[in-house]
Amino acid sequence: MVDRLRLFDENDPGTLRLKNDLALTYNKKCGDHERVITLYEEVVAGSILTLGEGHPETLNSQNNLAVAYLAAERFDLAVRLSEKVVEMGAQLVDSGHPVLLRWQQGLASAYLMVGNIEAAATLCSKTLAAREQVLGLTDPETIESRYALAEAYLQLRQYADAIVQLEQVLVDSENVFDRSHQMIVFTRANLGFAYVVTGRKRKGIDLCRLNFIDCRRLLGAENWLTRAAKVALDGVNNVP
Repeated sequence: MVDRLRLFDENDPGTLRLKNDLALTYNKKCGDHERVITLYEEVVAGSILTLGEGHPETLNSQNNLAVAYLAAERFDLAVRLSEKVVEMGAQLVDSGHPVLLRWQQGLASAYLMVGNIEAAATLCSKTLAAREQVLGLTDPETIESRYALAEAYLQLRQYADAIVQLEQVLVDSENVFDRSHQMIVFTRANLGFAYVVTGRKRKGIDLCRLNFIDCRRLLGAENWLTRAAKVALDGVNNVP
């Protein structure tokens, strides 16, 4: 990185791509949110200067920055930037473009995290419908949108709607992912909870117990997903 900066301008496209890759590495391996944010802010500033604010690569960099803000719990910044990306992206590409749908889903996730649940549910539903049409029912990104919609329904206490979506997520996920995949683990946990609060306690407990047993067998007792599954099992057992 230092060697490249000696040879090229800091806003050279290759340098910006290198910074972007470095931010991804920091995010995956270190969880250093502030360093990731600093790098993405530099990439965004350079992209605006060299490519323009409405360029797809600039918008993608801004979306990456918004995700980093979200991870660092800088929620207001994340929402404002995500809204800007989606608004500008909608002027550039078709409403069913996979990249725009990815940005929409990011905005919906931000809405969920700040408690704007109605807006999240509306955007998740819109994104899910488009992804079903463009990508198919069992594409991982379609599954992601359906799960997010179910999360919104849970927070709205629309448990019947949540169950419909979670049951579909579970069927689709089991056909796409390994049984230890976090989508399956969290779907089972949330579906078990939804069963319990709608009067199907035994079904909910059995599902959460199976979830925990599978995680412990496949991942080991100390894995974070196994611990999450145990917390979910304890939680449904304690529901009156």
